[in-house]
Amino acid sequence: MKINIFKVPYIRKAILLSVLALQNTVAFWSILLSSTYFLKDAGVENDIAEYSTTLMAVSYVLGTCVINVGSLAFYAICAELTKHIVLFRYGCLLSLVIYGFSYGAGAGPTSRFISGELVAQNVRSKVQACTVSINQIVVIASTFAILPLFKIMHAWSFVVLFVIPSIGSLIILFWKLPETKNRPIEDIVKELSNPKS
Repeated sequence: MKINIFKVPYIRKAILLSVLALQNTVAFWSILLSSTYFLKDAGVENDIAEYSTTLMAVSYVLGTCVINVGSLAFYAICAELTKHIVLFRYGCLLSLVIYGFSYGAGAGPTSRFISGELVAQNVRSKVQACTVSINQIVVIASTFAILPLFKIMHAWSFVVLFVIPSIGSLIILFWKLPETKNRPIEDIVKELSNPKS
């Protein structure tokens, strides 16, 4: 029996929650691809800015999700303070390295599997494919938007494109994402199927 995953309410809810969980990974590619530009804009020396991209790629394996939003906000603050105190440019460098660290340990790998824990096995691969596809569309859109927006808003573009959406998604996930640990999938499906959840 074929199931249209968009016609089943609990599956739509699972897709939405999974996309929200992946929201915290959106900034990674924009930052990784343009970190040298962001750091040069903050006044970091050319060589250090170029090597920092490699350092960031290595550090993302070691991080945690909690640092994710804070490091982007810290970058925005340091970039603005750099206008008054030049040493804050190194705060920009530190915040991007910390963001890479946070992506790898929690937000990145873990959030990719949440959708599989929210739906029955017969639709799991469809839901995961849909969730990752939506996430990639958001990643591509934000990657194209970051540099033009950065030229207009400077570091505040991080707040608009990444910090506010991440905080919003975390709030929704805190209230709506069911606990999946040690629970059979049937219980999770039943909870998501409840209109009050």
